[in-house]
Amino acid sequence: PANNYRLVAKNSGKSIDLPQGTEKENAGLQQWATSETPAQHWKIESTGGGYFKIRSEASGKVMTAPDRGGRVVQRTDTGAAEQQWRFLPTGGKLNEWSWGTTGPVTIPGNMSIEGGAVVVSGGGLDVWGPNDAFTFLRQKRNGDFEIVARVLEVENVHQWAKVGLMIRETLDPNARNIFLAYTPDKVVADQIRPSIGVETTSEKLMNQSAPRWLRLVRKGDQIVAFHSTDGADWKALRTHTLPGLAAEVFVGIALSAHGNDVRCTAKLDNVKLTKGA
Repeated sequence: PANNYRLVAKNSGKSIDLPQGTEKENAGLQQWATSETPAQHWKIESTGGGYFKIRSEASGKVMTAPDRGGRVVQRTDTGAAEQQWRFLPTGGKLNEWSWGTTGPVTIPGNMSIEGGAVVVSGGGLDVWGPNDAFTFLRQKRNGDFEIVARVLEVENVHQWAKVGLMIRETLDPNARNIFLAYTPDKVVADQIRPSIGVETTSEKLMNQSAPRWLRLVRKGDQIVAFHSTDGADWKALRTHTLPGLAAEVFVGIALSAHGNDVRCTAKLDNVKLTKGA
């Protein structure tokens, strides 16, 4: 994103602040009552690979973590790893979320946070047929769980571009998976590949306007797909059974552009991954 942002703590409501907007090297950051001062304005700049610099509007210096587990300060931008950050959805252990591709994908993926929404971007021919090619923000999860997200928009690069929630047994292109997807044509598609390397099948709901809530719930070998207009009144689509489903699977946000040389961008919020009851 090009604009400046405040970084506001959920528990206190206060903002990350550069004391008095100082230009001093190694000045420590603090939380302070939110105001319009440039000392609380930060510009998010991509460095590639899903990482970002966080630059102070007041000083032009960037947020730096020079000591692992220690304080956060500002320093002159050198491009060092200690000055690069990534933004990850809540739920589970944050360091277990990763961004990558499955299958032959020529357009690299990327992720950013804009106004509290997760913006995912990438390529991939499709999640369909006996093999897939897509980009995947995922983590490993063992046992029962559920994942929820609200799709705000998906770029119309093709009517069958897709973004949504996926549970996948492995990262192999032909792996068993459930993909609850949303398309630019306002279709909710509940897809399944029940066995390794077999054709994917789907049940579709047409004319489902965005924003659209999606939810997958895993209990043992069963996965139930839901959708909703408000995140409260959930409607079940199908209950899938994958006999012998591995205890540990990959779960997250999948995106395909329906083209090898096309980039698709989608925006989601309210992403939450929680342990099952």
